[in-house]
Amino acid sequence: MPQVDISARDLLVTTDEDRAPLFRVDGQESLDALRNSIKWDGNNVYYHKVEVYRRDQTARPGTLPLRFDRPSWDVAVAPRDISPVHGDAQFLKKWGTDRPIADITRDDFSLDPEGPAVSVGPETPATPQAPATRNSTLAPK
Repeated sequence: MPQVDISARDLLVTTDEDRAPLFRVDGQESLDALRNSIKWDGNNVYYHKVEVYRRDQTARPGTLPLRFDRPSWDVAVAPRDISPVHGDAQFLKKWGTDRPIADITRDDFSLDPEGPAVSVGPETPATPQAPATRNSTLAPK
C-alpha cells in the first residue's frame, strides 16, 4: 500500500458534510495494512467542526470500516501535530455545508477577527474569485 506524507502549516480544514471523514483510506488489504498509509505533520492546524478525522475501509467482505474520532486522532497524530485547534472557526458569514459548491464565494471564507481561528485560513483579499459556472451562464434573465 502506498504511503502519503502530508505537511500542513497554518491551515484550516473541514469536511463537506456531517460525519464525513477528513481522510478516507480505501484498500484491498486488511485494516491493519491500511494503518500506516498516512503520515501527518501539522503545525497550527485548525480542525473546523471535524467529527470523523479518518475512515479506513477495506474491500474485504464482512469487514466494517474503522472511524477515528478526535481522541483516536490525538493518540495517533499528537506527537506530529503542533498547536492544533479543534472546534468552530467562526466564519463571518453563516452557511450550511449542503450549499452547492458553485454558490460559494471567497467572502464565505472570511473569518471573524474576534474568533479563535484568526491566525489561520485563507487570505481572502488575495484569493481570486472562481469563474462563473456553465450553468450560471445559461440561467434565464
